Amino acid sequence: MQYFEEKVFFSGTNCEEILSLAACVATLRQLREDPDFYHKLNAYGEAIRGAFVDATYAHSIAAHTIGHGIRFQFVFDETAMRKVFVRKMCDLGVLIGRDFFVTKAMMGEIPFEFWRECFRDALES
Repeated sequence: MQYFEEKVFFSGTNCEEILSLAACVATLRQLREDPDFYHKLNAYGEAIRGAFVDATYAHSIAAHTIGHGIRFQFVFDETAMRKVFVRKMCDLGVLIGRDFFVTKAMMGEIPFEFWRECFRDALES
């Protein structure tokens, strides 16, 4: 053990983060294949944010988003409303944590209208 402590440098930056590293590799491959991919994904995320803002406005709910592009948060003036929104979105098949991430799978397999419908349904009283 003493040899290990004296002769081996060990850093924990990527320890046990195999899934995250695999996601990074897949992202780099995608960017190599389609240099505009990040811009497309970012635009898709911005459109989702816009659909959320439109839905909150249509339902007179005090809420907004913070962040940009592919990573953002849904922010409600009332904590109780956020809890209801998160629960209803979960019932609709969308898990929302503190942050919301837009992925290639969403962009490729989920029609944009899905988001409008989910936000509308989740924000109805």
